[in-house]
Amino acid sequence: MIRNKMSNTFSHSAEASILQPETKLIGNLFFLLAVLLAPDFTYLLCILVVQVVLAIVIKTPPRTCLTGMKSFLWIIILTAGFQLLMTPGEILWQWKVITISREGLWHAGFIGMQLLQIIFSIQILLLNSKPVELAAGFGRILQPLQRVRIPTGELVMVMTISLSFIPIMMQEARDIRQAQKARGALFNTGSLQKRLRAQLALLVPLFSAAFRRADDLATAMEGRGYIPGQPRTSMYETRLQKADYMLLTISICLFLSMWIV
Repeated sequence: MIRNKMSNTFSHSAEASILQPETKLIGNLFFLLAVLLAPDFTYLLCILVVQVVLAIVIKTPPRTCLTGMKSFLWIIILTAGFQLLMTPGEILWQWKVITISREGLWHAGFIGMQLLQIIFSIQILLLNSKPVELAAGFGRILQPLQRVRIPTGELVMVMTISLSFIPIMMQEARDIRQAQKARGALFNTGSLQKRLRAQLALLVPLFSAAFRRADDLATAMEGRGYIPGQPRTSMYETRLQKADYMLLTISICLFLSMWIV
C-alpha cells in the first residue's frame, strides 16, 4: 500500500485498481440513493454491512476512514441535534423550552446514521481512486451526451485540470508560507487584523504562480496539438471486468430491494 502525495488516495496492486472509475461512480451513486431513500434502520444496517464488507475486500485503511470522518462529525451532531429538539411527538424529557420526543430521538438517530454512511461511502470512493481517474470516468459516463452537442469533453478537461491544480497549489501555498516565515513573517502572532494581513500577503505570489502554471499548461497543450471539440483517444483501453459487473449488480440490487422486500 503506497500513499500518493498528490492526493489523499491509496494505490493498491489489485483489489482497488481492478475496478473501472465509471463503475465506482455508478456503484457509489446507487449506494448513496439507497441510503437517502432507506425506509428504516434495518435497511440502513444492511447497507452498512455491505459497505463494510466492500471496504474490507478492497483493503481500505480503517484508520484513514475514521480520521476523514472526524472532520464531518460536527455536521452529523448539529443535524441530529436539530432533529432531536425540533421534531414534535410523544414527550420523553422536557426542561423549560427544550423538549425531547420519542419521534425526535428516532429521527435524530436515523438521519445521523444516514449522514455517517454517506460520508463513509464517499470516503471509500476517494481513498481508492485518483481525482483525475474519476474525472475521466465521469467523462465516459457523459459521452452519449455529445450526440446532442453538449461539450462533455471540454467539461471533463476543465474538471481534470482543476482537480490536478488543487494539490499543486496547496503545495505552492505551503512553500510560499515557509519562505516568508524564513524571512521573518509572523502568521500566528499579533492581533487578528495583523494575522489577516499576513495571510493576504500570500495571495499575490500564489496567484502569480497559478497564472504562470496555467500559461505553461496552455503552451504545452498547444504544442501537443490539443483542439477543443475534437474526439480524443486514451492510451489505456477501459473494459468492464467481472469485478465491475459484480459491484454494479450488488449496488443496483441493494437499491431496488427497498421496493421488492
